[in-house]
Amino acid sequence: VAENMAARARYRGTIEAEMDFVKKQISEQNPRTDAGKQAIEQMQLYIIRLQRDLAAFDAGIAAPASR
Repeated sequence: VAENMAARARYRGTIEAEMDFVKKQISEQNPRTDAGKQAIEQMQLYIIRLQRDLAAFDAGIAAPASR
C-alpha cells in the first residue's frame, strides 16, 4: 500500500512538473507575433489536457493513451 501511494505521488508529481515546464515555456513566448500567439495557444491546450489527465488520475479514471 505504501509503495502504491509513493508511486501515485511520483506520477502526480510528473504531471505537475510537466505543467510547470509548459507554463514556463509560455512565459518565454512573444504574444505580439503570430508564431508566438500560435505557440501559446498550443501550449495552453496542452496544459488543459494535462489538467484533465490529472483530474482523471485523482478520480481513479484511466487517462487517454494519446495526447
